Amino acid sequence: MYFIAFFEKEPDFVIFLILFIAIAGILSIVFMFLVVRPIQFGLSYLNFKASRGEKIEIKELFSPFKDYGNVVLAGFLTALIVGFGTLFLIIPGIILACKLIFVPYIVMDKKMSAIDAIKESWIMTDGHAWTVFGMGLLGIPIVLAGYICLFVGVIISIMWIYIAIASLYHAVRLEKG
Repeated sequence: MYFIAFFEKEPDFVIFLILFIAIAGILSIVFMFLVVRPIQFGLSYLNFKASRGEKIEIKELFSPFKDYGNVVLAGFLTALIVGFGTLFLIIPGIILACKLIFVPYIVMDKKMSAIDAIKESWIMTDGHAWTVFGMGLLGIPIVLAGYICLFVGVIISIMWIYIAIASLYHAVRLEKG
């Protein structure tokens, strides 16, 4: 009751609070697409190079910023497609996520445009979608085990998941030519 009475007495505060939350949400989404996603692409590329046994350097983590527009577009389109699929009872979103799992690797490895990388990922996952799905399911208990290890294990478990997907990409890439 106290909260309701407070908000009735202070409607300007309620409007300010709603606007603040909306602006903070929009800024966090923009930050995610403009900063976090490119770094995730770089992390994917580092893991791909490691899966091939190549030497990696930390500066390569920021290599997506060299092709920034394409990387941002690829991240945005992938998120939009998977998000749109998720609106249709979640299962289509999971299927689309499995089909588009290789987009960051293709953009960074083959230097393809965002649209071409989406098409290529779709083709590359033909016959491997169940493997990708199984890896995703396997990732759940691995991350949960990381949480049980006082959150430090989460870093290790996420690294394992990234390297596993990079290794799968490398294997499929060799298989498909």
